[in-house]
Amino acid sequence: MIGSRMAVITKEKLTERLIINGDLDFISVVKLQKQGCELIKKTEKVVFDLRQAVAKDSSALSLLLAWTRCAKRMEQSIQFINLPEQLQDMVKLTGLEQILPIGE
Repeated sequence: MIGSRMAVITKEKLTERLIINGDLDFISVVKLQKQGCELIKKTEKVVFDLRQAVAKDSSALSLLLAWTRCAKRMEQSIQFINLPEQLQDMVKLTGLEQILPIGE
């Protein structure tokens, strides 16, 4: 796809936040879901920062739900911060703000 940026997860050294950077779409979320669950296993309190992510479609919501389920299975704390506006709108539209651990 022209102008598409494959999403990646990087760990911010100072804060230990996991930064999601790039386009969240049906292709990228498959890889990110697996990678994110591996990071959840290794981290006591996981904070996914989505300030550099772009939600291209509803698969971004599926990704957040999958990570939330993964953290719950592993009895780990998880939080999503700095959601892009379009993803915030999807969360509100679907009523998932009561299920997803979204912070400031």
